[in-house]
Amino acid sequence: MAHLIDVKTDSYTTDNLFIEIVSNNNKCRFNPSSTVKITDKMEERLDGCIFKTKADYWFYYFLNQDELYIFKPEDMIQHLKENSYPVARHTTHSTFGDNGLYESIGVLVNKYTVQDIVSVVSPVNNI
Repeated sequence: MAHLIDVKTDSYTTDNLFIEIVSNNNKCRFNPSSTVKITDKMEERLDGCIFKTKADYWFYYFLNQDELYIFKPEDMIQHLKENSYPVARHTTHSTFGDNGLYESIGVLVNKYTVQDIVSVVSPVNNI
């Protein structure tokens, strides 16, 4: 049986996974407070990749720490509905369309708070 995998790479040395909840805030116009807990109503209007992925599994790789976190997107969404996390905004440059700047919004999920829904592989370079 084949599985779809979505791979995310993080070059920051951090204890947090950046889980995108809004991919382009120029379109979505979401203005959360400093922390957010996802609700069913919010999930319907948010366009972040965690909500739109067709992947069976996410592989979230911390490049500088050589750690791989593997989880099912639906498990992470449920976790986000049960817990509040700090909001982070990231401005990036698009290479598509009008090549303008856009803002994505995510939550910073401490990797130690999701041990019950993730598998951790470290070091990855030994696989």
